[in-house]
Amino acid sequence: MRSRPPPGVPARLVCFSGHTHGGQIVIPRLTEAVLRLADQPFVRGLYEVRGNLLYVNRRLGFGRGGLALRLGSPPEVALFTLSRAARRRSPPASRG
Repeated sequence: MRSRPPPGVPARLVCFSGHTHGGQIVIPRLTEAVLRLADQPFVRGLYEVRGNLLYVNRRLGFGRGGLALRLGSPPEVALFTLSRAARRRSPPASRG
């Protein structure tokens, strides 16, 4: 979300992202401070970035083997319903 959309792409975009595990291990205040210092501001949830929407999902936390450890960051399954925006109609041309 650090770049602008290319020409012809609507100005307002929605981006769905995941795999951050929401911090995996969250210690209130400490985890957020460490992630800010690491330039990782988008950990979990909905953000507005330069007029666009970004949703970061914690996912379920299942990996390729190993210990599935989560502390203070519960697993998440998100469900979104997308719909088409109403088209804006041009005002009728004035007759003069």
